[in-house]
Amino acid sequence: MIARREGFGDVLAEGVKRAAERLGGDAYQAAVFTMKGATPRGHDHRSRREEMFDTCLSSNATFEIGLAVDPAELDVPARIESFNPVAMPETLSKIFGRRHFEDSIGVCTFTNTVSLATTLGVINAITGWDMDVAEAMAAGRRAGLILRAFNLRCGIGPELEFPSPRYGSVPVDGPAKGADAMAVWEQMRDVYYAGMGWDRATGRPLPDTLNSLGLEDVSADLWSAPVSA
Repeated sequence: MIARREGFGDVLAEGVKRAAERLGGDAYQAAVFTMKGATPRGHDHRSRREEMFDTCLSSNATFEIGLAVDPAELDVPARIESFNPVAMPETLSKIFGRRHFEDSIGVCTFTNTVSLATTLGVINAITGWDMDVAEAMAAGRRAGLILRAFNLRCGIGPELEFPSPRYGSVPVDGPAKGADAMAVWEQMRDVYYAGMGWDRATGRPLPDTLNSLGLEDVSADLWSAPVSA
């Protein structure tokens, strides 16, 4: 019914956010979605705040950063501090680019839980390249920043980087009982933006950030005119 837009399927075909807005009443408060319009995967992210944060800020409607990394390789803690509003976003900013690189080579993250160095050993053996971890991360970051620049030019910016009321609600039981993500959301985003080298007010990657990755053309385009409203 959804695929054919038949009956109630026509409402659901637009996704959870638009369906909730169309239904009205309590539907909006009960629905789980990001303000960008994506529907998170089917488990509760409130006890894994880094996943909620990643999903809400991502440019691709799902996890953009991912956490299956070799801590020593990317200089991050062995275990992420989910509820630490400083350490968690700082860690995510260091990992950004890893998943974009893996996605670019067509490798499923569920079957590639090895270190980047191991992955690169295979890639270099096949291609004859001599790519190292730093080059791979730079390639991944370039892909991620192009995605973000595209979204920003389409009007998808910081004002939409939040969870829905239920998605970001305070759990009443479980390991995250009483933990309110929204109380520190702006702080987490500021820390993340700083780590990423993004403008705090607009969410745009700063010219220096883009230029350092060889994206001068993106920098010129993104900063030559206001981002679409």
